[in-house]
Amino acid sequence: MAPQTPAGSTTSGPTTSPQDLVRMVQQLQTRIQQLESSNQQLEAQVMAAPVTGNSGYKLPPPASYNGKDGNVQGFLTQAKAYLRFYIRQINTEPDKVLCMAGFLKGDALE
Repeated sequence: MAPQTPAGSTTSGPTTSPQDLVRMVQQLQTRIQQLESSNQQLEAQVMAAPVTGNSGYKLPPPASYNGKDGNVQGFLTQAKAYLRFYIRQINTEPDKVLCMAGFLKGDALE
């Protein structure tokens, strides 16, 4: 049975004080900072790890996109796969943009 208030009406459950909410937000912010730090460490480990397992395989670049074919989703899928495969060589956002811009032709460049 739900607890009753002094006036005799029922409540749906315990209430949380503003101080409790502030404490919860601070704990969540601390946890986010910890996770971001851990993520940075893992990314650094991935970048420093030796490359193995691709047996010299090279992923072909995405087909050029001219903006008229209507297959932007296919181009984006190929582009994402290419950038993930070559993450060590193309690892900054500006490098990714420059790399993919080289595959745009015609109306897609406007």
